[in-house]
Amino acid sequence: MDFTEAESTDNDYLRALGETGILGFGLFFGTVIYLIYLLFKGHPAKSLFERGIQFSIIAGTIGLLVNASYIDVFEASKVAFAFWGLAGMGIAAGRIKRREGKEGEE
Repeated sequence: MDFTEAESTDNDYLRALGETGILGFGLFFGTVIYLIYLLFKGHPAKSLFERGIQFSIIAGTIGLLVNASYIDVFEASKVAFAFWGLAGMGIAAGRIKRREGKEGEE
């Protein structure tokens, strides 16, 4: 069985599918979708500033997902570093808020 390399694909979905198969494709983009879910349902943002940060990370993620159908945006190291850094900060902020809420209840 011959396999082809998908090095010239400019669509990130096709590139991921060609390089990692269905399992890798599902795991990677499933992680991104789960990230959106965590940011949306992760913690109730009380202040307008927190809500703005939360929804701007979600909007940026959705924008990157749309852009990934035209170029391989998740392969670019500058974009990937910024994306995963912001995603980590958004999830950490939700966990800190949740922890502060639990400490306040005790």
